[in-house]
Amino acid sequence: MSTDLWSTLPPEISIQIANHNAEDVDALRAMRLVSKEMRDVATKALFSALYFASPDDIQRWLLATEDLPFLVSAVRKLRLSIPLDGPPALPRLENVEEVIWFRNQPWNTDIATTYMQDVFPAATRLSFLHVQFEDISHVTSILRSSNPLNSLTFQYCTLASYARPTAGDVYPRVDWSQMNVARICGNSFGLEAKALPLATQLFSNSRPLSTALQQLSMLLWRDFYNVSSEDSNGLPMQLILLRYSVQSLTHLAINPNLGERWGLNDMLNRTLKQFPPFDALLDLTIHFGRLGFDSSHAEAFFDALPLLPRLSTLRFVFRLTGTPDDYKWFKNVFAWKPTALTQASLQERCPNIANLVWVFRVAEYVYTQLAVTTTPCTSDYRLGIERLLSGRLEEIGVCDLFPMTIEWLDGQHNPLIIED
Repeated sequence: MSTDLWSTLPPEISIQIANHNAEDVDALRAMRLVSKEMRDVATKALFSALYFASPDDIQRWLLATEDLPFLVSAVRKLRLSIPLDGPPALPRLENVEEVIWFRNQPWNTDIATTYMQDVFPAATRLSFLHVQFEDISHVTSILRSSNPLNSLTFQYCTLASYARPTAGDVYPRVDWSQMNVARICGNSFGLEAKALPLATQLFSNSRPLSTALQQLSMLLWRDFYNVSSEDSNGLPMQLILLRYSVQSLTHLAINPNLGERWGLNDMLNRTLKQFPPFDALLDLTIHFGRLGFDSSHAEAFFDALPLLPRLSTLRFVFRLTGTPDDYKWFKNVFAWKPTALTQASLQERCPNIANLVWVFRVAEYVYTQLAVTTTPCTSDYRLGIERLLSGRLEEIGVCDLFPMTIEWLDGQHNPLIIED
């Protein structure tokens, strides 16, 4: 396509092309070289998602806005790792829709709240990654500063104060009426235990969360890092979120393992059996943990789920070590609840299932380090694992009435490269 043709494109088409490539920096840089018109729209898209890792990054961006003032209105998504130790260093950004707070040292909720109110007044998608809050009341404070929320993520967060909440604690209400995405992943047990009274009060609003929430993820820290087996989502938090979204939820990803506390796992499953059907659920992902070890809790959870009349994709995630030691554990796949996976059981509970996906996440957990490593896997190893899975499913009685696929991931849930 000639540059003359690019120049004659309607502005709205040029904007759509640039926005479609917003995550592809190389493509946007190439587009800036095509024509003056394409340069302008590509520049806006290039600066629509920013990551400020330090105050110096902010200063460089502010200098750029002096020559290109339209960059201020171009920002839609912002990730901040800056220290919160002073007044906001950014101008008012009216068009920012998503804010990600990431490893801010030091963290100060009052300053972060000022950012949300004065700098990002339109933000409705909010994420906290590796943030230590002073107390649960500070969580409420910053949530209220970005109403109404469409999306909320708490991942790897902790509390500095673990004092137990009392019956007299009063938490200001947060508007959940428009939130449709929630991710609660890998937080400290203390954070979720203290959030229980807050959650109970919040979900009693006149417009409950069940009218909006469509996507819910409740995973554990050890689904990403090498941590103690006691890491778990709290039982009350799981039950509250599931119960209040049972009518609207379309996508659910969950690790239901409540650690070594068998009584809590049993209570979760017995309560689930009293739930009404998940009428809207289309996609269900259950994380089982390491193959052959703690998967009995996940099997029991799946067996306890009520009717899933619209479910089309069912996904089971197992962690492997990437070594031949994995071969001996396939006899334990659905060994505790094999009837939950039979043809008759699946057809009764999931009459519209169209795809059963087995996901193998290859991640070696070394006791002396937090991060996980991915053992290089050969094609022979992969074929051996897939044959063992096929054999085990045949023993259980899973028939080929619907497609079954296998996916391979590395330790951080990215597609795994298999060596020849």
